[in-house]
Amino acid sequence: MIFKGKHEQGFTLLEISVALLLLGMLASFCYAALIPAADGFKLLQSHRDQMMQSFDASRQLRQDVSSLAKSSQQHVFSVRLNNDNRGDTSLDECWLLVREPERTALSMVHYYVDESEEETVLTREVKIPFAREYSESVKWKIANVESFDISVMNTAKQWVENWQESPTQLPRALRIRWRDEGGDREWVMPIFLE
Repeated sequence: MIFKGKHEQGFTLLEISVALLLLGMLASFCYAALIPAADGFKLLQSHRDQMMQSFDASRQLRQDVSSLAKSSQQHVFSVRLNNDNRGDTSLDECWLLVREPERTALSMVHYYVDESEEETVLTREVKIPFAREYSESVKWKIANVESFDISVMNTAKQWVENWQESPTQLPRALRIRWRDEGGDREWVMPIFLE
């Protein structure tokens, strides 16, 4: 025979309320501790994205410079610059005559800063002016930039902002500087094509 006591086994409403209160406090402390970690993760992710954009831009610029082609026509320059200096900010443009591996015709690659949107965006646009058939230009918005400055090393080994040589002659190197949220970046790319 089983005897039951006066009180049945279980939790009272007060005990459950205290347990829920302690659980809620523990959850709020954990949440408050994880908020800075989440903010730090977002900050690291944005820095990683900026570094990846910079890496992608550098790789593409190096590929274009290494694929420069000499023009056989007197009115087509292999390298052409347009400088737009606004105090400490430069929004320069650069045209490169490039032999891309996947195309048979030469391509004209145009790097410029697109100011038509809210932020200034470094853009790479490819046109194929010498193709037999018409083709649309292809645009790639590379990264948000505050400044984009290009200069070339002339045959006298001096850095200049204007390239005034003949269309068939190439500069010795390109120097590209840009500024974005991550700071200043600079690349010097020698040109080996003679």
